[in-house]
Amino acid sequence: MNEILINSLAVRIKAGLMTLEQVPPVYRDAVEARLEEIEGDRKLEVVEEETGKGAEDERNVEETETVEQIKTK
Repeated sequence: MNEILINSLAVRIKAGLMTLEQVPPVYRDAVEARLEEIEGDRKLEVVEEETGKGAEDERNVEETETVEQIKTK
């Protein structure tokens, strides 16, 4: 249950709805750590986009187009 609260508080801070100072002191360290995890995940997503990890998505589109072409023949 604490994980849900910690995540909710971190998301509210990320969205600009509250500040870290408004978090109850007992949860501050955990919320700050969760914010760092969220930021790390965001950086990972950006790196994956820049390195072309989305190539699988393009391949799936090509396969879909091929299936559609076969259906129309």
